[in-house]
Amino acid sequence: MKKIVSAIVIIALILAMGALVAKRKGQAKKVEAYGKRPVPVHVAEVKRQTLKSTHSYLGILEARQTARISSRISAKVDRVLFAEGARVKAGELLIELDDQVIQADIKGIEAQIMASRATIKSLESNKAFWVAEDKRDRKLAEEEVISKVEAETTSNQMIEAAARLQSAQASLKTLQRNRDSLSTKLIYSKLRSPFAGQVASRYVDPGDLATPGKNLMVVEEQGDLKIGFGTPQEDMHFLKVGLPVQAEIAGQKLNLTISHIYPSFDRSRGDFRFFSHPDRSLSRYGTAAGCSNNSRTGGLI
Repeated sequence: MKKIVSAIVIIALILAMGALVAKRKGQAKKVEAYGKRPVPVHVAEVKRQTLKSTHSYLGILEARQTARISSRISAKVDRVLFAEGARVKAGELLIELDDQVIQADIKGIEAQIMASRATIKSLESNKAFWVAEDKRDRKLAEEEVISKVEAETTSNQMIEAAARLQSAQASLKTLQRNRDSLSTKLIYSKLRSPFAGQVASRYVDPGDLATPGKNLMVVEEQGDLKIGFGTPQEDMHFLKVGLPVQAEIAGQKLNLTISHIYPSFDRSRGDFRFFSHPDRSLSRYGTAAGCSNNSRTGGLI
């Protein structure tokens, strides 16, 4: 009887242990594997499109051409014919410098030229005389009518006459060059407008001294305006002539193109200069103009 009870207990323990093992295996299957959980991946269709990037700059309306009138000679200002804001024609006289000294010098040289020409005429006659004498004495020396020494003396006289004439002719050329130089200075005493435009600035009055390089007046062309705007050096890679630019002037929007690139880097500004030409009826010189450019870069998006 005891043996039967022991067998039943053993069997019950075995069944209990089997059930426990089965339960543990089931729990182990529910536990996630060791390591990182998988990351969800979102997939989209690849398309080739254009990426737009806007660059904005501040520009200034400027005259298409600006002339800074200065003198090439040092002289007193005699007359200033136009005030600021006046309109002038191409070639019109703007400023007249005192030319009395130049006029007096020209008259003095003209007198010297006349005297030099009279001297040359006399020397030409003198040379012709000694040329004829030399020819005659050479023939007489060959016929032994006169000595060779006399013939050589005449020949030397002819050479001296030719040298005096040549020297006088050289002096005349020098006087003529001096006169031409003074005539050029006389032209420089009349300062004229290089083109039709408007006097933007006037810096001198009658009685002031004009010297080379000193600005006396500024004339701006009355034609198309231009917008000049500067850009940092790092933007140079996409800006070029012909590139579209959108400008806003006094509330009016314009579609323009870059027409010129300033030829050199402006170290004082730290940027480059670009020019676009709007209609001059839009505004006045010096007006601020907002400029922007939409650069486009191709790529896969």
